[in-house]
Amino acid sequence: MRSKAALVFLIIAILSFLRLSAFPLFDVDEGAFTEATREMFVTGDFINPTLNFEPRYDKPIFFYWLMAVGFKLFGENEFGARVSSAFFGFLLIIATYLFVKRIKGKDVAIKAILMLGTSIGYNLYTHAAITDMVLLFFISSSMYCLYLSMDDKRYIIPFYISMALAVLTKGLIGLMPVPIFIVYILLKRQWSLLRLILNPSGIVLFFIIALPWYMIEFIIHGKDFFDAFIIKHHFTRYIGVVSGHRGPLWYYIPVLALGFFPWSFFFPYCFLKGIKERKDVFFILWFSLVLIFFSLGGTKLPDYILPAFVPMAVITAAWMDELLKNKPWRIVTLMSIAIASVLAIAGLVVLKGRPIFPKEFMSVLMPMYIVFTLFALAAILMSVLRPKGISWLLIPSLAFILVIHLWITPAASDYLQSAIHSFSIYCREHMKRGDILSTYRINNPSIMFYSKSRILKLDAGQLKALDALKGRRIFLITKASLLNELPSSFHIIKKAERYALLESR
Repeated sequence: MRSKAALVFLIIAILSFLRLSAFPLFDVDEGAFTEATREMFVTGDFINPTLNFEPRYDKPIFFYWLMAVGFKLFGENEFGARVSSAFFGFLLIIATYLFVKRIKGKDVAIKAILMLGTSIGYNLYTHAAITDMVLLFFISSSMYCLYLSMDDKRYIIPFYISMALAVLTKGLIGLMPVPIFIVYILLKRQWSLLRLILNPSGIVLFFIIALPWYMIEFIIHGKDFFDAFIIKHHFTRYIGVVSGHRGPLWYYIPVLALGFFPWSFFFPYCFLKGIKERKDVFFILWFSLVLIFFSLGGTKLPDYILPAFVPMAVITAAWMDELLKNKPWRIVTLMSIAIASVLAIAGLVVLKGRPIFPKEFMSVLMPMYIVFTLFALAAILMSVLRPKGISWLLIPSLAFILVIHLWITPAASDYLQSAIHSFSIYCREHMKRGDILSTYRINNPSIMFYSKSRILKLDAGQLKALDALKGRRIFLITKASLLNELPSSFHIIKKAERYALLESR
């Protein structure tokens, strides 16, 4: 058993840190967080985040500090930017194993971290220089501590510490464990548990950790900080739509299906089994309330639903462990259903995508279809040969995730970011003192990071601002489709399928 656990830990550790620097930063979020951290080193101000040297109120400070540590240790590069997400992702795997082992045993714990660590969502967000994997660690740690504190009060202080750091990572959403636990108390009618979330020492410690930075920001920036961070990025994001990120009520169903793939095919059965037999109520509530809360929100993004992945892993692992021990033939049946569904969905996407997606995007879809097929064949083979073993769980999933890291993600990066990356490097190497770097009708913060330069950002109707800069050399990056809107004083230096780099004459 120890060798199995060690093998799973080793594999997930490799996956978590694999090729963190193999592809450029993705815009918008990776570019924005990374550039904001770089500007901290330029200005020497590690309290007030800026983007393009203007105040950035989007997120609290803790993630910037973590990224700054990454820069100090590994340099201002993609690895330094992403290593915090990989590190906290692997810490989440360790914490999940220890927690599940304590409440359900080693077998379930191994399966839980295997499912979490080989899911698409985990592997994408451990490789993303954004707050979500760090937030997931602190929210999950808070929930683990709350659960354990029902029997052992020593865990209540770690709960408050984890929740405070969650709030310092992404704001009020870090308080999520409290309403979930309150609903659990109401359902169980165990009113004495309320004292766990009303612990005076814990509350004081929470405010000591979480409050000072917010107070400093409010003192320095006043109403601007309150309006942008509290109103816009909390309440407006929930009751309205910010930056066009809207979606239907069922938006997160396909996100969860893809993000928790391949284990998402087993989750509905395990979830309904838990409800029917009234087991794993804590984790069922955790998953359900997260899904309901974000589904009702106006602004929707895939990373919002990440806190649901951990209870999905625990619920699925618990019931799969029982099935494997008692009725392994059901696993083969479930695998067959999963395989048929994957092939049907993948084939439909590829076939439907041909007439409407550009050829560059099809270069990503086609390998994905091949990978899905290979995964299906491997899963059939392993489930038949070793229906009670762990190898059928491990080998196909590992192969699938490796192809994503080695093939699909680089292909997506090449399509989305290669031109922006190369243009930015060109500007950094050729710009001289007094030159200006500008963008027109695009939002790609990675340009600032790779060019090491402030940019003049122009939107529609703002090209006249260039008139005041006559006599100065201007480099301008925009979409290739917008070239006809630019003045004749610019000539093309480099042009790709989607973007173009120009220089003033």
